[in-house]
Amino acid sequence: MNTVDERFVVLRLASNWRGKVERGELELDNAWDLLRERMAAIDKKFAACDVCGGQPCANPAYCQTCREADRKLRRCAQCGSHAEPLDPVRSRDRVVFLHKECRKFWGRR
Repeated sequence: MNTVDERFVVLRLASNWRGKVERGELELDNAWDLLRERMAAIDKKFAACDVCGGQPCANPAYCQTCREADRKLRRCAQCGSHAEPLDPVRSRDRVVFLHKECRKFWGRR
């Protein structure tokens, strides 16, 4: 079985994108965004922060505090529990959080 390291694939893609930028077939900003997306897909330290959007996060401790505060505020719209995991669900004109088990009962009240 021939397996290829994903990092090598990203390097090959980056080389192709560089050539397209040099030939005017691709904007540099677009090529850079493609490269960042591919790198984030194989190594989470390059992923954008889910709180501040920074890539990488400028203040991980602050964002972790924000995540914890959000988690305390969220509760299941069906059962009222704060227990994780809670999934966001669109309900009419707003978004509510529900457990997977509670989703089947949501809206039957």
